[in-house]
Amino acid sequence: MVKNKQLATTLVATGLVMVACASPTAAPKPAEPPKAPAPTRGSGGTLKMLYWQAPTLLNTTLSAGFNNYDAARLVLEPLAAINEKGEMTPVLAAELPTLANGGVAADYTSVTWKLKPNLKWNDGTAFTIDDVQFSLSYCRAPGSPCANATTLAGVKSIDKVSDTSFRINWDKPNADPYQSFTSIGAAILQKKQFEKCVGEAATKDTDCQRNNIFPIGTGPYKVKEMKPGDTVLYEMNEHYRDANKPFFKEVVIKGGGTAPSAAQAVLQSGEYDYATNLVIEGDLLNSYASSKTGQLKNLPTGTSDVIFINLTNPDPALGEDYSDISKPHPFLTDVKVRQAIQFAIDRKTIAERLYGIGGVPTCEYVVHLPYIAPDKIFGGRNNCAYDLEKSKKLLDEAGWKVGAGGTREKDGKKLKIVFQTAQNALREKAMSIIKDALQAVGFEVELKAVNPIPFLSFAAGNPDTAARFTADLTYTRFGISVYDATAFFCLYTKSGVPTKANKWVGFNYPRFSSDDYDKQCADTRAELNADKRREGVLKMNDTLVQNAIIIPVTRLTKVVAFKNELKGPVGSPLDSELWNIADWTR
Repeated sequence: MVKNKQLATTLVATGLVMVACASPTAAPKPAEPPKAPAPTRGSGGTLKMLYWQAPTLLNTTLSAGFNNYDAARLVLEPLAAINEKGEMTPVLAAELPTLANGGVAADYTSVTWKLKPNLKWNDGTAFTIDDVQFSLSYCRAPGSPCANATTLAGVKSIDKVSDTSFRINWDKPNADPYQSFTSIGAAILQKKQFEKCVGEAATKDTDCQRNNIFPIGTGPYKVKEMKPGDTVLYEMNEHYRDANKPFFKEVVIKGGGTAPSAAQAVLQSGEYDYATNLVIEGDLLNSYASSKTGQLKNLPTGTSDVIFINLTNPDPALGEDYSDISKPHPFLTDVKVRQAIQFAIDRKTIAERLYGIGGVPTCEYVVHLPYIAPDKIFGGRNNCAYDLEKSKKLLDEAGWKVGAGGTREKDGKKLKIVFQTAQNALREKAMSIIKDALQAVGFEVELKAVNPIPFLSFAAGNPDTAARFTADLTYTRFGISVYDATAFFCLYTKSGVPTKANKWVGFNYPRFSSDDYDKQCADTRAELNADKRREGVLKMNDTLVQNAIIIPVTRLTKVVAFKNELKGPVGSPLDSELWNIADWTR
């Protein structure tokens, strides 16, 4: 290679001499065009983004839904993020703690994080270890509606080591050193802003409610204006640690509309720069691919469209006790009835007819390596083949007899269910396919579509949140957003059940309560061998899937649209798609 370069240089030089001798007045070689200047802070104007499922809350400790996680990520940052390759990469941390560099204790009982120097909150005050310690106590305070408590499970204490380092001590050896304060897990909050917002005050106090939509953070932007369920306007954080970032002076996240209208606003009218979560029917989605102003891109995710089965009674006649764990469901506690639903879902048809490039069928709740290969998620581990005769047989065995009009009955009760989702044209079409199959085997099915804005929140008193569960079945997008899937599957322990006592906060939407499953979680958390830990995750996956507590339907990629000149969107299989927003340019 070096010799070839030298030869090329010699030939070029010789050629130039020959030309000079033959024609002394020859024009000089044109100079190369000047390189474009490096992006500088604020030189990019306004970045306009569309989230048709609008953000409602930016304190992610209290919120659910990727719309809120993404919108908060411009402001609130973790110690480390998960990049597009699924690798952990430092954000606030100076480096990743490992066994090799001494950050992870040899006995796995602690992990020491070193912070980047001179970190500041966007109000100009110093980021301190006190803020990290406070964030733990904030989440654990009595009455706290902390949505991400599982990411802090097993944390015994947080000790200050120096002004720029701290140690997380586990109550027992933990092989997942990145469990807490990474990815979209529990946020690090500014103590000064939130110290009076602990416990019930977090959501009830007027000042705290404002703090929840105007959090002070360390990210590249700060919130200038927010109308929950509509628009967030951000401006540059002048105290951001990189003097040349962010490139954009302002960012606007606009909510509302539909997935197709969001795609059109980028790829046809060009009014917006970026639109996300384009859950659009395959043929329509493909029609946008010829756009000359922008492009479609499949971002990796660990998420799927799944059906949660309510194991409690959602009858509104129960008053405030509906869907409480003290009121079991009249028939969905029977595993054979749940499995009958499982085998009445034609996943292949739904994926091929509706999702196109946006999804593939899956039987598994965990859908990514190192747990399971992509070609094994549909029938390679668990069986979920579409089989109406099997569904009918399971209902027969459960004692449900076909009655008048084809609806099954037992002990004077009809096999009637309410099947809900957040409003979305594509998912609602999938629901219609599922409804037809369920009615063919003897269910009576009522479809329900609720407002997606409260659905993806923990809004106290709102009956349409996913956690409150005012239906028998909920169809929604959900999935893994942590580096080690153990913490994700431990969401479905008894401690994660939304109840009246905890103000309906928690991600165990089905209200699954099992001592055996809780032990699987505890055993997997305590396991230090990587292969055995992986098997523990798969065992929890199998428990949920085989017992039809959760019914995976379609493994999703996240389809986004953005203008051709926009540089930076790469996504992440397990983190916010805006994890690298500070690097975006055009």
